[in-house]
Amino acid sequence: MWRRTAWIIALGLPISWLSDLRAEDRGAPERLITHLRWVRFEVIGGRIRTTRVRVGQHRHQMTIKYPDGGTEALAVALDHGALSLRYTWQRRTEYLSVLAGRNDRLEFCWRRETTGGPLVETTFVQPSRGDMTLTIHRTGQTKVTYCVPGVWHLAALHPNVCMEHVVPIMELLCADSPIRLEVKQLRGRLFQTARKPLPVQRWEVEQLVRQLAARRFQERHHADQRLRTLGPSVISFLDELDPSALDREQRHRIAMVKADIWRYTADTPDRVAQWLSTDKQVWIALTHVPNSVRRELAMSRLANLSVAPVAARALDKTHARQAAVARDDVRRR
Repeated sequence: MWRRTAWIIALGLPISWLSDLRAEDRGAPERLITHLRWVRFEVIGGRIRTTRVRVGQHRHQMTIKYPDGGTEALAVALDHGALSLRYTWQRRTEYLSVLAGRNDRLEFCWRRETTGGPLVETTFVQPSRGDMTLTIHRTGQTKVTYCVPGVWHLAALHPNVCMEHVVPIMELLCADSPIRLEVKQLRGRLFQTARKPLPVQRWEVEQLVRQLAARRFQERHHADQRLRTLGPSVISFLDELDPSALDREQRHRIAMVKADIWRYTADTPDRVAQWLSTDKQVWIALTHVPNSVRRELAMSRLANLSVAPVAARALDKTHARQAAVARDDVRRR
């Protein structure tokens, strides 16, 4: 008897699940990409990244047709570890297409009708490397394009744009994260950091980068470890460095430090605020906010980021003297 009951339950679960997907009279069904959980996304280092893939080395796909004529489709393929994902959601008044591929490449196109307004098309492109671009086109208006290093830069510099055009798709992809709340909190967290001393000074990071090229391994290793312990606050300073002015080991170690700081750890408001607290371009933009108190905080933080203290110049001179002594030693030998 219990075996017959088990078979009935096993057969009934898929039927009830599909009926839930199709039953629009019970409310809007959960999106296919969220319900199936074949692929999970998280925001790490300001980039939307694939963190979990629950399919094998084959193509997995599903399509649903709804009573109102709308369709939804998801196709995922994993070829030797390289992900390929395509998701579409189509209704009479809305169309969404999401493409994801290897090396964190992701793009989406979202067209929808607005109540009493023009048709809006949002195009978002996150390349494998380099800045992201967000293009917004409203019918009868000129296209507007934003180019930012990551989604948190967009949230800090253009919060309303981010909330309207990007957050709904991020919530769909990163269903396990409170994206909307984090975007709302980000500016407040940033201005809180502006009331405190800088977590790290530019001259200190530059000194550690120079030590990465030291002759002694112990000195190079110490500088490497120190950069890691400083956390996300060093990222902005490292991004400003001119790669052509660095040797091969410096470039390699810096790349590894940046990768390890973000590795396997989803962004949190505190970590993002710590990261952007040393980003000069962010604070330049925040000097134009309407709130006068926040403008003053932004200008104060910008001044701290722009001024090289006396200690930095003294360390530069010390480093120059040490380099000169080392060259003299080499000549004598």
